[in-house]
Amino acid sequence: MYLSGAAMPMLWVTGTNDFAYPMNALQKSYRLPGGPRTLCIRIRMPHGHGGAGENPEEIHAFTNSILRSGGPLPVITAQGRDGQTAWATFAAGTPVEKAELVYTKAVGKWQDRLWESVPGRVNQEAGRATGILPEGTTVYYLNLTDEKGHIVSSEHEVLTD
Repeated sequence: MYLSGAAMPMLWVTGTNDFAYPMNALQKSYRLPGGPRTLCIRIRMPHGHGGAGENPEEIHAFTNSILRSGGPLPVITAQGRDGQTAWATFAAGTPVEKAELVYTKAVGKWQDRLWESVPGRVNQEAGRATGILPEGTTVYYLNLTDEKGHIVSSEHEVLTD
């Protein structure tokens, strides 16, 4: 109800196995606002207030980029899949050093799925990252890491649920 009327930039930080906000439900929420959104989805990041939920450096970088003169996090500008190759295009003031394809082969309850990752490829000049989907992948997304260690994520795509 309120999210659909929001237009300010938003950062969504979560873990793949969050018991309170499973990824399928969270996706419905982060798609509602009309303003820019940035995702940071970490493998098995625990849910919680305090350290786990408040310490990711992406929170400080995102806030500083809006309220101070800090540089922005990388922005995923488009994403898709060509056969078994997942891709994302990005714009980044700080070079993206690493891409990883995060995936699961599991089905069923989101909180119980085992998530794994494989290295991807980054073409900094083209602003494009790719990753090859392992056989049997049911859900995947790409994580991009900039030279400061900040992670931004593409939306997850469900192939088989």
